[in-house]
Amino acid sequence: MIIQGKDISRKNKGRTKIYDVAPTVLYLLGAPIPKDLDGRVIKEAINPQKLLIEPPKYTESIQDERLEIAVDTDKEKEVLKRLRGLGYIR
Repeated sequence: MIIQGKDISRKNKGRTKIYDVAPTVLYLLGAPIPKDLDGRVIKEAINPQKLLIEPPKYTESIQDERLEIAVDTDKEKEVLKRLRGLGYIR
């Protein structure tokens, strides 16, 4: 598995499945994880201290809640600039 970041454990050697990515990404973004979403948070890949301080939050269903994530506008502009430079968007 390839995962990197400040909250990622360097000791991770576990095997995961592709459908574990979405719940893990939602957790790392601080968004609630729908209980009916396939997969799980890849806890063994995350720094245990983060998991203690911020345990995963769950919501009943994918349909129950619109996931809203705060986006830093400066970071968003930088991402858009990079995507344009790569030709993904105009």
